Amino acid sequence: MVEAKRPRCDDLPPRPTPKVDALLPFLVPTESTEIPSPSAGFSAGGFTLYEDDLKTLQPGAWLNNNIIHAYLGVLAQESTKQVYVIQCAIVNFWNKSEYTVWDYNKVPFEEYNWIFLPVCTHGPGFLVAANVESRQQVFIMDSLPSLAKERQFFLHWRNFMKERSASTGECLNGWTLQKVPVAKQQDGSSCGLFNAEALLKDADPAMVQQEQMKSLRGMSPSTSPRFFKEREVARHCSKDSCWVLLGTRVYDVTSFLRMHPGGEALILRRSGNDVSREMEGPPHRHSENARRWMEQYYIGELDRDGSTDEAQNLRERRNASEQTEEKTSDQKEEEENDAYNRCSSVDLDKDLVDWRKPLAWQVGHLGEKYDAWVHQPVDRPIRLFGNSFLEAGTKTSWYWVPVVWLPIVFYFSWYCYTTLAKGTTRLQLTSDFSIPIHKYLFPLLFLMGWFLWSFIEYCIHRFVFHMKPPAHNYYLITIHFLLHGQHHKSPYDGARLVFPPGLASLVVGSFYLILLSTLPQILGTSVFVGGLCGYVVYDMIHYYLHYGSPKKGSYMYSLKAYHVKHHFEHQKAGFGITSTFWDHPFNTVIPDEIF
Repeated sequence: MVEAKRPRCDDLPPRPTPKVDALLPFLVPTESTEIPSPSAGFSAGGFTLYEDDLKTLQPGAWLNNNIIHAYLGVLAQESTKQVYVIQCAIVNFWNKSEYTVWDYNKVPFEEYNWIFLPVCTHGPGFLVAANVESRQQVFIMDSLPSLAKERQFFLHWRNFMKERSASTGECLNGWTLQKVPVAKQQDGSSCGLFNAEALLKDADPAMVQQEQMKSLRGMSPSTSPRFFKEREVARHCSKDSCWVLLGTRVYDVTSFLRMHPGGEALILRRSGNDVSREMEGPPHRHSENARRWMEQYYIGELDRDGSTDEAQNLRERRNASEQTEEKTSDQKEEEENDAYNRCSSVDLDKDLVDWRKPLAWQVGHLGEKYDAWVHQPVDRPIRLFGNSFLEAGTKTSWYWVPVVWLPIVFYFSWYCYTTLAKGTTRLQLTSDFSIPIHKYLFPLLFLMGWFLWSFIEYCIHRFVFHMKPPAHNYYLITIHFLLHGQHHKSPYDGARLVFPPGLASLVVGSFYLILLSTLPQILGTSVFVGGLCGYVVYDMIHYYLHYGSPKKGSYMYSLKAYHVKHHFEHQKAGFGITSTFWDHPFNTVIPDEIF
């Protein structure tokens, strides 16, 4: 259907009609799908799309506002849930603190399960998703997250709903901000589209993103690579878009900048250039796991100016290799295992597990392949359980660790010091001999607890977290993956870098009872509180080692590099997190590189 007027994102369009006029070919790609004439325009999701809009569907392009709204409109109309999409133009009023100019007061929000607001006016788009059905939860789903932006738009939403409820009489106050995994920035596709679909399907956004990218932009694993000119690669040299070369292979490492152990500045200085020499070292020779990790950011091949024939030859060689005869099953297995040990990104169809499903109950079936698989890290979020309640229990934001445990540390420290200050505490060595314990000894007892924790930290990490479960034992493999294997498989999954307080309390409580059974009550508590403080510092340092950017030459800088080597190259060494102290007497220090 051709509409007389082309609606724009900054207009105030009417509510979309409940009937889908025409599905976009990139939404439901079938052989019978007839692509409408771009010059005439066609309607989808309440928007008329033209040739300029369709051009933004090309790989690497940024989806424009009309495509974003059309997609969400169709998604809402096709979903089994009741979904309403607010147009992003409302944000222009919110930025002026005007929440009543355009309040949708004729739309009964209470009748909907979800309300989506794509925000297309703040650089790369993101999605504000409100779950009316489950007690008014708000999700700010942004592939380039910012706490300030998250807070800003949550307050915008809350103020908007407050004013709207006052005019409509609906009781839709008391909104809470919720955390969910979000697919990371890749290109223009990360404007809330896949995150919206993931919410409606209760699925992992990264899984939905990888599945839909094939139909959305006509891409598949067998598609020939895209070729880039040198000048095009050289243009991507900023924090917002950073590309590098490895030989003739092009990588978009924008999302990896803040994770790089050497700091983002090292990559930015080499953006647009070949990093082959840096990968080989010195000063650091990158491991096979690091190379495999890099393959996740592969976007195409370099077509040097004037060498289009070479690029065409590469295309022909790759297409020819895809059309070779089918190999025997033994040959296939041998070649797949060999390819698996080289640099490769996750392939949803060929990986040893089905990433579309929760992993907890799959990994136990890997058997002998589990140890190699779990130590080949990927940059993607992990879903452990299908049950949302169980899944939520395995995730924790970093700030909950100090919020929960530091008040306990402060209270027990005050309690122990004031009790010792009374001067009535004595350590009974024999039935006839005891020595007084003064308050001045509390700092020493506290430090003893901290030192004890550092040893416990090392032992747990080495002998529990890095045990090699028997290949035939499904349950031990599963337990190992839940305890620590999932962290090595996805070391930058920010929701699983610290221990959930609920689970940690079981371990903390056990050590507390052990100390009370071996030492007098006040002495055991004094040692315990020092150990608990050491644990909090450990969890915070561990999080920082993965997401922080320490200054070059600092202690934390060297510690971060040490820990990254543990993840990517030396999984059987380097078990110290807060320090390398215990690695020395136990001979598990990561060796220095020799060139």
